[in-house]
Amino acid sequence: ETFYFVNLTSVSADGYTISMPHSDLDSSVGTIFDSGTTLTFLPLGVYIQVISVFSRRINLPLVNGTSVGLDLCYNISLQRDYTFPSLALHFPDAWMNLHQDNYIIVPSRADAEAWNESVACLAIMSSASIGINIIGNVMQEGYHIMFDNEKSTVTFAPASCSE
Repeated sequence: ETFYFVNLTSVSADGYTISMPHSDLDSSVGTIFDSGTTLTFLPLGVYIQVISVFSRRINLPLVNGTSVGLDLCYNISLQRDYTFPSLALHFPDAWMNLHQDNYIIVPSRADAEAWNESVACLAIMSSASIGINIIGNVMQEGYHIMFDNEKSTVTFAPASCSE
């Protein structure tokens, strides 16, 4: 009644598919779209595997992001040509191929100045402490998302918000 549960079956990080735990496919503990939550929260095991893929793939200096509540942050000031691994969410009938801005964020200017460098952080955390998986509003940016209460469906499509 309050949440829009979706059947997130897996996540792809840099082409590596990470399956959701079977228990998380049950809507009572599953995944919701929540425009009121900034970050995305995934099951601990999935989160650890995403972090592992990013850590192996990204060759940038690490920055401690705990002051802004994020686990994986990089100093991007020293290198212009950097890319982050691709990320996609898989549902039974669709994939949400995400743009880098959907999962990499630059913390507020004040925080970046405190670090004295340009910092980019993964906008994904573990859902272990909250008990529910959330697709947050950063990950929803650039998509039209429609909630059909009568059919109990959620649909999404890429959007060009500047047009």
